[in-house]
Amino acid sequence: MEISEDGSYQPVEVVQNNTLDNGAYQLHQGLQRRIVLHLTHSSGDTLPWEQVTGFCAGQVHLLDKSGSVSDLDNGQPDVTLPLVAPPVIRNNDDGTTLVKMVGQWDSSSHDSLLLDRPTVENYRVQLTLKWQIISPRTIHPMKFNLNVAVQTRPRSWFRQNSLLAQLWQNTRVVRSSTANYSITLKPTAAKRAGDLWRMDTTGEYISGEEMLSGWAPRGISLIRDFIDLRRRQRRTAEIEAAKGVLSIGALTPPMGPTSTADGEEEEAAPSETQKALLQKFLDVWLAPTPKSDALLLRSNTTTPEPSHAVDDNHPDQGPPPALAAQVEHHPKTPSVLKSGWLLSPDSSGTRWVKRFCELRRPYLHLYSSEGDEVAALNLTNSRIDAEPEVAKLLQRENLRMEVWAVYAINKAWLFAARNDRERGEWIWAVDRSYVLGYEG
Repeated sequence: MEISEDGSYQPVEVVQNNTLDNGAYQLHQGLQRRIVLHLTHSSGDTLPWEQVTGFCAGQVHLLDKSGSVSDLDNGQPDVTLPLVAPPVIRNNDDGTTLVKMVGQWDSSSHDSLLLDRPTVENYRVQLTLKWQIISPRTIHPMKFNLNVAVQTRPRSWFRQNSLLAQLWQNTRVVRSSTANYSITLKPTAAKRAGDLWRMDTTGEYISGEEMLSGWAPRGISLIRDFIDLRRRQRRTAEIEAAKGVLSIGALTPPMGPTSTADGEEEEAAPSETQKALLQKFLDVWLAPTPKSDALLLRSNTTTPEPSHAVDDNHPDQGPPPALAAQVEHHPKTPSVLKSGWLLSPDSSGTRWVKRFCELRRPYLHLYSSEGDEVAALNLTNSRIDAEPEVAKLLQRENLRMEVWAVYAINKAWLFAARNDRERGEWIWAVDRSYVLGYEG
């Protein structure tokens, strides 16, 4: 957002060259700017958010006409974006959480000429927005990155509002850019013997393992072989070191029996030095079981009984263990299985709103009439209802709408088509995307 003549901050135009392009923000040289970040997550109480920190921008690069980075990393540090107000976190009744952050951005703080002068035509300047989200369920903060492209224009520049020019140049003008992320929670690495069973991956499928002949996943025997190999290597190193220390005759007994004063022969007894050395060897051989062997006890390598598991209904058992979070960015799929206009209820659920929908596996992207993406429905593990019961309550006497529903993991989405044929095409497209995702 840039400051306007009346002192208010207005959204900056974003020019997109194609549907897969996040676009370039058209900045005016020398104006005050703010960056507004809207976050939406649908994990509910499974992954609660406590705080959003570390909002900054950095990694300024020049992109050429093909979108490739044409300059190397200059090593400039990230610039912190001071927040105008504390982050606003709102929990909705449908299980989603909305977060809004507004930070002040001074492009001159990057000390880069790419942001301080007008950008060459057909070139872009890319910078990376970074932020962290703290959750009580994760052991470390979740780190997010978003690449944003900008083009700096002169102060007096303005875009020609010509629909014919947009069609001729195949561009689209919106007011924001979006990105989808998936967060995978996994148990942390075992730090004690009692958590070794968490690292067992013998039951997980590896793509292409059916093509390997004579191969099978290994369990705890892999750790046992590693411990034995390391023990043999250590013993070999100790023997080689002892050869250089001990003399050849250090443990060699006398060559023959000795004669006593009475003329009788008796075996020669070892010396005190030899006895002490032999005792040391006996102490080593009789040493207790090493800790590495105690690590492989059955109680540490098998899954605990259900009675020992933590029950969330009894808080006296303590909070659930912290997990490691893996954040992955999901770019848009190039192929569009289905696109068109549909009706969908607004956030309040009181009226129908016209949305342009694009089915890009595994997401169904919803756009406003202005072209900005307003939602992305993840169709993984979802279910379709061609004739939901609620459709009877939404019918009007003077308007016929074919309503169908998508039941996701945590939310139900309603859509209305113009006729039964169009509804069938959308349902078939969603089913086909599920089959393609399963085969992939």
